[in-house]
Amino acid sequence: MLRLCFILRAAASSSSSSLSSASASRVDVKGSECQKHQHEAFMRFLTANKASFDGVDLRPSVEQSRGLFATRKFREGTTVLSVPMHTFAINAERLLAGERLRALHPPSLEDVQRLLTARSIKDPVLCEQVHLALLVAGERMDPSSFFTPYFDILPCPAVNDEAVMRLHKDVLDPMQLVEWDDHQREWVSVFRTLARRWGDKSPPVEVCYWAWRTVLSRMHLLPDHGLAPAEVGSTLNYFALSTFERAERQTRWRKRIRAAIGAVLGDPNAAEDYRLVPALVPLLDMTNHLSSGNVSVEVQPRPVVGSCAELQAVRVIEAGEEIGLCFNRSHRAPFTLYRFGFLPV
Repeated sequence: MLRLCFILRAAASSSSSSLSSASASRVDVKGSECQKHQHEAFMRFLTANKASFDGVDLRPSVEQSRGLFATRKFREGTTVLSVPMHTFAINAERLLAGERLRALHPPSLEDVQRLLTARSIKDPVLCEQVHLALLVAGERMDPSSFFTPYFDILPCPAVNDEAVMRLHKDVLDPMQLVEWDDHQREWVSVFRTLARRWGDKSPPVEVCYWAWRTVLSRMHLLPDHGLAPAEVGSTLNYFALSTFERAERQTRWRKRIRAAIGAVLGDPNAAEDYRLVPALVPLLDMTNHLSSGNVSVEVQPRPVVGSCAELQAVRVIEAGEEIGLCFNRSHRAPFTLYRFGFLPV
């Protein structure tokens, strides 16, 4: 069963006209108290597990749970924050290591691929994202999950589509609005089908869809195991976050990386330790979009904690300045809007 705060925030974010102003105020107060409690728990979760973000103030918005600000000056090339991947990275392999989730018998990646292929969706990265979303949904149903403090601070719904349309209905032309609506219908249908095939142990389809929109809007492609040598691509940035138009190029790039790693290490199978997979990384995913991003995402080895996903300054960042990435703008406007809930400019 989902935690009470998760339900309260969903209720507080809705605009039900049946609530009186007095009861709405009570819900707002409860929601505010719950959000404060969630934020404090999340901060303890980060610090207890050795995330490093000295000089960074977390100011997550209610709508998107994004907002990082510098409290001191960062020079170009310095590390802004660092998150141990072994502890924090949420990918399919990490989640499937949990006995409780495995006991739910979630659909396999092959199950997802078969369904999406039947719907003429053949992008391998997108298949992995859908599979990760199902696993995140299963993990979310466990109130004792290690990741509960992170899940609790994520927005619900992941993207408020009613608010999105109010802001963007005059920006998109009629055909783009139809395409945006098609994305909604298509992916709801996909997750209804997957939840039905999952069976009695499936989370509610609403939770599966929340997990999908969360993964789609917040994931990064990061190394599955360990750290790839720098000369063959250990440095990543947000534009590695491709799905549709770049899928074929991404696949070719992965093959070149695997071949190069095999040659360097003398073991053609070693590349599996460095393949890129969709992952959610708490804190790392709280950056907002900036048209001229001031950080990049990199993966670096660090003493004691091992490989870390990091934000590194690509220029001087002054105290008080927001820390942000330039989000992927390579897709068509309707899908970009569906993905992020806004149009990066």
